[in-house]
Amino acid sequence: METQAKKIFNWRPIFYSFLILLLAISSARFIFVGNVSYIVPVCVVFVVLFVVCFVQKKFKHFFVLLGVFCFGLGWFFVGVSSFESKEYLGECEVVGRVSDDITYSEYENSLTTVLKSVKVNGEKTKNIRLTINFGDREEVKIGDVISFSAELSNVKLFEIGAFNSFYYRDNVAYESEVSTASLHIIENKMTFDEKIRQSVKKNLYANMSEENAAVAYGVLFGDKTDISDDTIESYKTAGVIHLLTVSGLHISFLIGLICFILKKCRVKGWLNFAICAVIIVLYAYICGFSPSVLRSGIMGLVLMGATLSGKRYDNLNSLGIAGIFILLFKPLYAMDIGFLMSFFCVLAIFVLFPVVSEVFRKFLPKKIADAFSLSLCAQIGVLPFALEIGAVTNYLSPFANLLIIPIFSLVYPTLFVGALLTLVMPFLGFILTCCGWGFSLIFSLASFFGQTKLIADYNPMSVIMIAICVMFCFAVSRLFMASRKTKMLCCAFLLCLASVVVVTDGIGVKPQTSLSVCFNYSNEVVLLTNNNGESVIIDVGYESFTKKLLRNQNVESVSTIFVLQNSRVKIDTAREIGVQTIIRTGSGEGYEEEMLVEKDEAGAVSGFSFRYRTCDGLMIGLEISYDNLKIFVARERYTTPEDYEEIGKEEFDVVIVGKKTEYAENFVNADEVVGYYQDKNVSSSYARDGNVEFVLKDNKFLRRCLD
Repeated sequence: METQAKKIFNWRPIFYSFLILLLAISSARFIFVGNVSYIVPVCVVFVVLFVVCFVQKKFKHFFVLLGVFCFGLGWFFVGVSSFESKEYLGECEVVGRVSDDITYSEYENSLTTVLKSVKVNGEKTKNIRLTINFGDREEVKIGDVISFSAELSNVKLFEIGAFNSFYYRDNVAYESEVSTASLHIIENKMTFDEKIRQSVKKNLYANMSEENAAVAYGVLFGDKTDISDDTIESYKTAGVIHLLTVSGLHISFLIGLICFILKKCRVKGWLNFAICAVIIVLYAYICGFSPSVLRSGIMGLVLMGATLSGKRYDNLNSLGIAGIFILLFKPLYAMDIGFLMSFFCVLAIFVLFPVVSEVFRKFLPKKIADAFSLSLCAQIGVLPFALEIGAVTNYLSPFANLLIIPIFSLVYPTLFVGALLTLVMPFLGFILTCCGWGFSLIFSLASFFGQTKLIADYNPMSVIMIAICVMFCFAVSRLFMASRKTKMLCCAFLLCLASVVVVTDGIGVKPQTSLSVCFNYSNEVVLLTNNNGESVIIDVGYESFTKKLLRNQNVESVSTIFVLQNSRVKIDTAREIGVQTIIRTGSGEGYEEEMLVEKDEAGAVSGFSFRYRTCDGLMIGLEISYDNLKIFVARERYTTPEDYEEIGKEEFDVVIVGKKTEYAENFVNADEVVGYYQDKNVSSSYARDGNVEFVLKDNKFLRRCLD
């Protein structure tokens, strides 16, 4: 009798070690600042682990997991310290290479790129997210090595309670802005992966419509930059946006294609494995080693290795191995929503698929039931994280995937082969043209499902609710080996706990007088809220940043924007957040929401009194009063420290000087002085404290960090 094959990894705690490592890294910064809402759940997890290990007499496993948790806490700080960069004051001499990570503005008068191979004042340093203002978009090309002088703003990994995953993925430590007039192009030097991507992109655009080519490029490399907002919205609302992110679906098709070709060439065994491994690593390199590619690639190789070695493949252990490898390489991916969605989507399939498919097989054919169950389980896996970012959920997305995935399974391998062949044989471009027809059909189906009214637009979900959802999925799965009664009790407990969290979040909190000072691309955004719950903003930021700030501060609406530093208000942001009035001096921009006022003229709106202050006819700042508080925001442009000598003698509760920290010496009478850089006269700086909020309590300002 043939002996049953052993698992390639018999010790299942490999998977649990990954979960504990993930928990440790993602909760480390909250634990070390004493956040009770994180400390209590973590303690509960370890109490439960200890009880289970005590009952089963597996103390070694408990201490191993405890050791992994302690390691994870330390590894979080390793990840943070490895990202930290030197602070440069004033203008710096910068040399760097323009990468192909480029986004053009709506009016095509500027572009934003990630500048790589950077040297600042002759020192090699991390990447820079650079905005280049130009007259002709052809002035700067991919691969150009440029030099310029500009100020650099340090990037914060954590901003208003959110993790800046983009900066961490691309190792971007600085932001800056420059015009082409001040640029000097030294040479053009594209890297190997950029040459491959640009050559493929050129062939795609030569043989498809512009939109289909952009989608095909996104499907191949995960870059959605050139895809129109309408197309992305259609894919998103239909629940098939995952097709535009290189993930397990793409890698499985790729491995299947490679194995099919190698089988026809009679290549077998470990040589087959080695060739597949090289191709997957090369593909991951061209895709920028994104978390989803690494995860699916590692899991695919583990599966192939297990098959070749005669061992039984353990999907949870392979998932754990992939996760541990990535977290050791990039620790802070534990807080990246894309990373978490990728892993928990696969985990939900592993955990729930057997149960769900068994139910649907009772009244559907096996293949249809399995395909539908696979899509449904994947949706369940990503749902908590989609809710965390306030995404849209389409209840018909399992049906959309049921129709679209089979089409995609034909289009993607054909696209991959066509993209490779046209690199050396451009006359085979008709293959890409056929793929374009496939993408047109997929878009039509996505648009059809996206028009349904069965779409829910959820409010962002708390991390605690996400944890409860994950535990509920585990409790109903076969991995939770307990009696039916025990399972029902656990599920009932989790549902009650979720209800308590929902009710608690729904209880209204009495508005407090507060002042939030944040920086968006080194430009300050000031949010003020009075004790009646009314809020106004001084110099609104970009839409995503502003929404994140309002959500963090539980502000549902903003009535007014005061324009001070920026001559042009971000009107799209203003209208998106429902602003009714934009107050400014001067001639204005002609927006219907604008209300023009004279300098030094007192005014009032929504419980706030204001006045644009001047010195010798020059506007130098905005004075705003509410709830017996007096605030002054200094204008940074076109002013000097001497302009503030007289106004500095007045009494202010808070003065905001922004990046001009030299102005702070004029405001020694203020209770709080907030600036961008550290200075002896600045009580709170963005460089040291990050974005901050001041809350008035017992006639005293209490400061807390928003990051």
